[in-house]
Amino acid sequence: MIINNKFMKHFIFLLLIIVSLTSNAQSFFKPLPHSTPGKLMATPNSSVFGTDQWNFRPIVSVTSYSIPGNQLSTGAGVAYELNSLDPATQKWTSIVSISMLVYYNVPLTPESTPANVIGGGIMLGLLNNHLLLGSKYDGKRLNFEVGTGINFNN
Repeated sequence: MIINNKFMKHFIFLLLIIVSLTSNAQSFFKPLPHSTPGKLMATPNSSVFGTDQWNFRPIVSVTSYSIPGNQLSTGAGVAYELNSLDPATQKWTSIVSISMLVYYNVPLTPESTPANVIGGGIMLGLLNNHLLLGSKYDGKRLNFEVGTGINFNN
């Protein structure tokens, strides 16, 4: 079991490195570019959603709760988001995102002690990433995760 947990940590770390290296077409940590005054920015990734863009962005899960694991978690990672620019406010919002996060787990009861304090998860972000839904693996069990997040679009 130790080999599997070690392998899982290395696999998640390697996957995060690959995602960050392959997203060099945009500035990962800088805000998304705004349009010029009076005219919307032309986007190369126009889709059925109009002029919205798919972007790799950093994401932070401020707090999450594991069901049935009874653990609190906080974490950070990479999100692949569909972003929309509001022309009136010149602010980007996330319509939906798929995120891969690394979590720090804190048990709420002695029975909920995770195998590792570090875990990995895949989350679906809604409502400008203020609502995160997904699953997290802590080395002992796979838990459903509900949390709140922050994106870094503006």
